[in-house]
Amino acid sequence: MIKVMTLITIFIRKFYNFFKLENTTKRNRLWVDVPNTCNSRREKDFILFDTLEKLELTIKIIKE
Repeated sequence: MIKVMTLITIFIRKFYNFFKLENTTKRNRLWVDVPNTCNSRREKDFILFDTLEKLELTIKIIKE
């Protein structure tokens, strides 16, 4: 019986660790996914401008 309980406990821990959601973002942080490689300079510029535009819309100024 002890072996069964131990195995069940190990299974539950592994299952929990596999599906565990980590809070990697804070309220005042923003994560943006961008590719590491691009096919052309034009594609890279497009990604940069798109990311910059997204950041401009997202970031709010609290005090000046």
